[in-house]
Amino acid sequence: MNILSLFIYLITFSSSCFCFYLSELLRKDRASKPIRTVLTCIAIIIPCILSALRDYSVGTDVNAYITVNFFSSAAKYDFGHYVSNMILPTEIGFALILYIGNLFNSIGLALFIIQLLIILPIYWTLVKYRNYVSVTLGMATFYFLCYNVSLSLMRGSIAMSFMLYAFYYLQHNNKIKYLLISIIAVLFHSSALLISPLFYIINQMIKSKHRKLIIIISITFLILLFSTIEILLPYLIDISGWANPRYAYYLSHYIGTGNANQVFMADLICKSLLILIITWLINKTKKKNDTYFTILIMALVGRIFVLFNAIFYESMRIAYYFDLFLILYTGSIFVYFHKSNKFTAAIVALIPSFLYWVYYIMYIGGYETNNYSFR
Repeated sequence: MNILSLFIYLITFSSSCFCFYLSELLRKDRASKPIRTVLTCIAIIIPCILSALRDYSVGTDVNAYITVNFFSSAAKYDFGHYVSNMILPTEIGFALILYIGNLFNSIGLALFIIQLLIILPIYWTLVKYRNYVSVTLGMATFYFLCYNVSLSLMRGSIAMSFMLYAFYYLQHNNKIKYLLISIIAVLFHSSALLISPLFYIINQMIKSKHRKLIIIISITFLILLFSTIEILLPYLIDISGWANPRYAYYLSHYIGTGNANQVFMADLICKSLLILIITWLINKTKKKNDTYFTILIMALVGRIFVLFNAIFYESMRIAYYFDLFLILYTGSIFVYFHKSNKFTAAIVALIPSFLYWVYYIMYIGGYETNNYSFR
């Protein structure tokens, strides 16, 4: 384990969270709004700067589709010409970020914008749910569970963040905004084409008067799907190929070739433990509500897709969309507990996320971000 890298990340996370915390403390004081705005901006910019200054070796996908799409003559082209000449084509929204970086001859600028577009929707979502969650605790959970992953899975992480933000509007029956934000997510990663209708279906199930029966039926369906996946494979390939030919490729090459060893045990254990701890802590308060229940169900769906990795290696990409709900679920601790118990509960709630980060990210080297170095 690289101790220096560990401290670089921890200093970044703690300084950002400290600014978020100060901003939250001043929330009820209207006169302090300018100070809160400055603190929030600093909190968001700090991790973006760390992302922008990193070496190209930090994150498995940086050299896969960032550096290869930077070339000296790009600034002479208009955007359409740049897209048509990309070495490795990406979704149009992500291509625009790379084009802006090319215009200023700065990969750092592109990396900064990418991280900003990942963090902003997360922050906006936490603010929308501020009556139910703590922004500071939610962001701390994001840093431990998702920040290092986002340094590699950049396109997907932007889409995931926007889909989490979109879900707020879906849950509050604003389907137009949900659709519009979902479209923005698709501009950065086409997997959002599959996630958007999936979010909608699950939300409708949760809101149903017969939701317990529907959930039982759905779990039964997933078990049957798990056991009959190879029979259904040709049909799934046709459907996913319509969304993106690459997903048809994934299905045809990965389904049926997996095994139990491909289930990320550190991910499964730590995040499942997180759900159990938060559920236990909230049950102690006896202050459950529908928002809490919805977030819990979404987080549990993510755990199911982690198990699906045993038969379909790429199912982890789907699981990560649902894992973002752990940010909201953990953040709810601050609201449910009285002031004297809040910090104790928050520390207990963060332990699984911290252990996941230390072991899987920093020790095992998940997504190759454990050895941070500056360019």
